[in-house]
Amino acid sequence: MSSQPPSRSRQRRQRYSGITQPLAPESWDEAPAAPPAPEAPAEPGVREVAPLEPNPVPASAALEEWQVAAVPGPAPAADRSELLAQSQAHTREARRAGQMLEQVTPAEPWSVGEKNRFLLLAGLVAVVAGVGGYLLGQLTAVGAGARTVDSEPKSGRPQIAEALNPEQIRAETSAAFTSMKERRFGEARTKFAALAARSPHLFPLGLEVARAYLYEGAFLDAQQALQPYFQDSRTAGEAHFILGLVQMTERKFLDAVGTFQKSIEAAPTRGDAHYMLAEAMRRAGKSEGASQHYQAALARNQVETNELTYRLKLWISQVQDGTLSEARRAELATAVQKPELGSEPLVVDAAVLLKAGDFAGCARRLTEAGRMMEPLLFKVVLFDPFFSQESWRPELAPFYKR
Repeated sequence: MSSQPPSRSRQRRQRYSGITQPLAPESWDEAPAAPPAPEAPAEPGVREVAPLEPNPVPASAALEEWQVAAVPGPAPAADRSELLAQSQAHTREARRAGQMLEQVTPAEPWSVGEKNRFLLLAGLVAVVAGVGGYLLGQLTAVGAGARTVDSEPKSGRPQIAEALNPEQIRAETSAAFTSMKERRFGEARTKFAALAARSPHLFPLGLEVARAYLYEGAFLDAQQALQPYFQDSRTAGEAHFILGLVQMTERKFLDAVGTFQKSIEAAPTRGDAHYMLAEAMRRAGKSEGASQHYQAALARNQVETNELTYRLKLWISQVQDGTLSEARRAELATAVQKPELGSEPLVVDAAVLLKAGDFAGCARRLTEAGRMMEPLLFKVVLFDPFFSQESWRPELAPFYKR
């Protein structure tokens, strides 16, 4: 049988075990045995490893066996997997100077060391404290009223009130009314709708959305925007008032009479609702009781600039239905001669002359009053039902062509 050279793995085992001569093949029984190597004095702390007997194994298996045998430590165990795990555990722990490998305590897989364990614990405590502080702040804000549930939910009303900054709300509301005043109605609607949706406390501002639609001439949109506000006691009076204005603009005067009456029922202290009810009654041909509502408007008026308008309308309606007293007539006739008393006597005297059929005298008094009155107020007088019904007269027609 031909001889074969030893494999590389076997040569590495030979070098590790101290054997310098190559091992003979298994079939060389007749070959003389190699002389034993002289024994070297054992060094303290080093375990002697017996030479391996010839055992033909595949190269890969031999290499694994050599790796297992080369692990220093206690005697090899029967289970190779246990030996490998023990070897890996030993490599996880550093040896101190002069310490035998057998004396090293294997590190457990979950062990991170005393110092690292303290640092991890401190970091975990800091994270828990931060999260807890944040949640506590949120709960405190909720308890203070950052988010409160409305106790009496209404149809169409937002149910959650968010924390409001009074200064910010005041600034946003002012900007919305500025947009309305500057006739930027689309922008005003967007701002008012956003404010009304933020809190039930700002819910009435949504009425301005309907008012913006009214000013734009979008009457159907205005009526649809008013629907959520009719059932709310806080907004029913204003909602019916705006609806009455829509009906007046559409010349539905009889409908407007009923709507303004509902507005007065919901908010009896509204002077402007009494005023508009009187206007609707006169334009609908029911001027008999209109003067009573003008008087109620004067009694409940809270806007100083409206007082002159209400008073002029009261006197004109009394002239129209014949309820102006003789004492008032005499007083006005004297006041006409005193320009320092203003335009009121002139307007009332113009109504008296119109009632008597003196159209030229009426036009003369209106011309004098127009020089002293503000243009807007003079337009209100001209378009009063009593004067405008005679606008076709040649003497009065020039006032309506301006």
